[in-house]
Amino acid sequence: MRCRRCIVRSDFPGVLLDGTNLCNICSVWDSLEDRLTDFSALKEVFVSKLSDVKGQCEYDAVVGLSGGKDGAYVLHALTKEYGLRVLALTLDLGFMPNTFAKENAARVTSALGVEHETVRLPDELVRKLFSNYLSKPTTTTPCHLCTSILGLALGIKVAVEFKIPKIVAGLDRGQLLNKLHLKHARRRVLESIGPHKRDEARRNLEKTISRLNLYFRWLGLNANERSFILPSPRPISRLEEVPEIMMYFLHHPHDEEEIKRLLERETGWIRPDGDIGRGHFDCELKELAGEAANRLGLGGRLEYELSVDIREGALTRDQALARLAKEGDSSEGTQSPFHIVESRLGMSQSGFESKVDRLAKIAPYYAKGSNALIRAFGLGGRLEKLLFLIRPH
Repeated sequence: MRCRRCIVRSDFPGVLLDGTNLCNICSVWDSLEDRLTDFSALKEVFVSKLSDVKGQCEYDAVVGLSGGKDGAYVLHALTKEYGLRVLALTLDLGFMPNTFAKENAARVTSALGVEHETVRLPDELVRKLFSNYLSKPTTTTPCHLCTSILGLALGIKVAVEFKIPKIVAGLDRGQLLNKLHLKHARRRVLESIGPHKRDEARRNLEKTISRLNLYFRWLGLNANERSFILPSPRPISRLEEVPEIMMYFLHHPHDEEEIKRLLERETGWIRPDGDIGRGHFDCELKELAGEAANRLGLGGRLEYELSVDIREGALTRDQALARLAKEGDSSEGTQSPFHIVESRLGMSQSGFESKVDRLAKIAPYYAKGSNALIRAFGLGGRLEKLLFLIRPH
């Protein structure tokens, strides 16, 4: 059963419906909507944070740029609207970004006249990272490792080493606001839109680096391999001002079509073939991630993100369901997306497919069990986070 307002299902992990079939994510959104959509006040906070550091270093901010629309737009806004000196940073994993996205990144940086740094991890390190990640019991899609872990780690490393005070991420509102029912996710959003607190920022950064270090050790990386990805603690202790991670679209509205038109008009950015709302075309593993998520049936990225669009009034519920159906039609026409785990990640296709199929059998029971625990015991933030970390994904 789906929420009567958005399209998340009651068998998604952590999603609970009340007596009127309204989900707990919508309920939390209702309590926070005024604060999260007051873009005048949110922009004031954003401007205040930037004015504290503008012009004090060689670069005011570093922005991750894969060649997709959102990072390109944030780069444009920071240089043209805010007048910042920005370093564009691309993490090249061999399959992400793909050739088309790299060409778009080059067009945008050239048009804006910004410096562009590309970090290419050694092929053997990428292979080890992703094959070890995918060999873990519940992991099937590499997107979490790529965007939430590696992108964050490299952004911090470059900001620390270049002494850049702000790391500005281009995650859109669907990506940022889709898990408000989780206490740790909600707290992170509210901290991000609050005023900058230097002592708290230092503690948070040190804690983030420590957790990332433990995560990479869990993935089997030795100290030398981790040094490719993370800064050492010593430079951070010497920094008078540690970099702050800022989420541009927590402070600004997000209109996907207007973003694309502006980029086409002002930077020469080119839409990919088959362009569609909430499409991701910058990675060779997109089909793999989408197909694995569909097989697991635990609620893919798209259903959560389209639900944010519904809550914000960007889509009707019927339009979101139609978009979801189009994604399903597309995935059914995909021929063997799993072959790439052999060619890129060193894991056999048959082994990977078997793993996904095994997880698909237990995934519904996991969702029901975790939801029952949350409903029965009102679990706190740490336990809720643990349930989501170990979920099949």
